[in-house]
Amino acid sequence: MASGNNARRLATLPALARYLEVGISASDWYAKANESIQAYAHKHGLPVGLVADVLALVSPRKTVPDSVRIARHYFDTGKLIDVVSSVRAQFSHWQETGIIRGPKCHAFARALLGDGSALVVDTWIMQALNAPISSMGKKWVLAAAERRFQRLADITGLRVAETQAAVWCGAQGGRCAYLEIN
Repeated sequence: MASGNNARRLATLPALARYLEVGISASDWYAKANESIQAYAHKHGLPVGLVADVLALVSPRKTVPDSVRIARHYFDTGKLIDVVSSVRAQFSHWQETGIIRGPKCHAFARALLGDGSALVVDTWIMQALNAPISSMGKKWVLAAAERRFQRLADITGLRVAETQAAVWCGAQGGRCAYLEIN
């Protein structure tokens, strides 16, 4: 169990704001991703939620272009490729239950569908938060991240997902790939 001291070691709002400044052009990342997902779903006669779920589920430990490639392969063949066993297990669980487990994938699917309140905490956000990767998914990290990103969103007038997208891109030095599944 972590104390408030651990949360205080995380990046401050000014530190996160610096990442946001670098990546501000990507604040529309989820809106553009949603447009691409909608177009792909329509073109292939698939439910939009299905496309978003699959993209979110295959995303752990993958770049955006790799996630798109894996998702397209799944839609073309019905088979997963190039994913770790934990992703395969999560994917099987989702196929059986329709439920996405885990805070990262669940939030990512919501954000891809246009939920502006979704906060996706991945390795880049953990880096921006100055949090050890070993604490990813821990409740105290998620709670501290939610407070910081909500406050930053309130200050900037952006939605939480837009704020997260900009910080995510900023943590990558402003070089982030948009999700385009055509």
